Amino acid sequence: MAEAVPDSAGPITLNWQLFSHLEGVLNDKHSDKANELTLGETALFVNGTVSNRLSFLYEGTYQPSRYRDDTFKNERWQLRYQLLSGHYLAGGKIHTPVNHWNDTYHHGRLFFPTISRPLSMDKLVPLRDNALRLGGRNLGAYRFFYDLTVGSGHEYENEVFPEGIQSFTASAGFEPYHGLTMRIGLHRNEAHRVGHVAHSSMPAMTVHDAMMPSHQHGAMHGMNMDMGMATGSDDLAVLNLVAASLLLKSGKFEALTEAVWSRGSDNTENNAAFYQYLGFNVSETVTPYALMDWISLNRGPGFKAGVELRGGLGVKFILGDTLDLKVELVRHRDGTLEESPSGVELRAQFSVGF
Repeated sequence: MAEAVPDSAGPITLNWQLFSHLEGVLNDKHSDKANELTLGETALFVNGTVSNRLSFLYEGTYQPSRYRDDTFKNERWQLRYQLLSGHYLAGGKIHTPVNHWNDTYHHGRLFFPTISRPLSMDKLVPLRDNALRLGGRNLGAYRFFYDLTVGSGHEYENEVFPEGIQSFTASAGFEPYHGLTMRIGLHRNEAHRVGHVAHSSMPAMTVHDAMMPSHQHGAMHGMNMDMGMATGSDDLAVLNLVAASLLLKSGKFEALTEAVWSRGSDNTENNAAFYQYLGFNVSETVTPYALMDWISLNRGPGFKAGVELRGGLGVKFILGDTLDLKVELVRHRDGTLEESPSGVELRAQFSVGF
């Protein structure tokens, strides 16, 4: 039986970090896409404790108006209360913990294994919700974990249950040893925006050690973080989503697999996506990798169905405790656009943390 955590006021702690990135893309002569140099989001993370049981987290981002309409965004905020050893209750604007990526990474690109998050995170998975979350970690010999949430729904991520409970998430998995995480997630959303592709949003996540170099553990271990993108038309649909995640790190080899399937009302959001990352740590500072990212969309009236595919090779250079450079050569084809010839992209991303 889990033991109760002693409650005491203790010293109030406050920690903060800033992250940002610069990203460039060069396209081959056969592509009609423009070459770009983009100043990425600057993300502020603030977290701390009020007592042995009560902690808090805030995440906000800034990006110049030339890149998005809302220059400042409150991406996430939450209060977390420790119930029993390994169990907790959290509330606020969180990341939906339906898969590993959405429950692990945030707006700081420094910790991404690849330059971009999976296509499903931008175009399929509802990233954030205003919700209550009950969870547990490191339970039993196989380190079972679970999350249960009830939320306001995708349309109301910035409001507190204006239409009552509109979303449900159940996610569970095992971490039988350090470097292996298996997860299955279910999500139902009765206030889902059809076609959520244009503004940043994110769900709550826990940073796990497995995909991070050892020198980064201290700064980020144990924090709940979020990340994502979402917006679209005013049309709403009922969304049912199933996600599966597998994270493996063995010796110098590491892999992350994400698969997502969704079905929606009125023949919308009948989508599927698959993401695969394979990396090999040549040294503590250099990791060559391969990636494949595929999504098939069938989104109903107003959205063109099609398949988007991105795949290629990359390398990550760790330049310091809070500096990295990723370079990728990928072939990209977006069949959801009217005219999008397959093209080769040379992408680079410099990420920094303070």
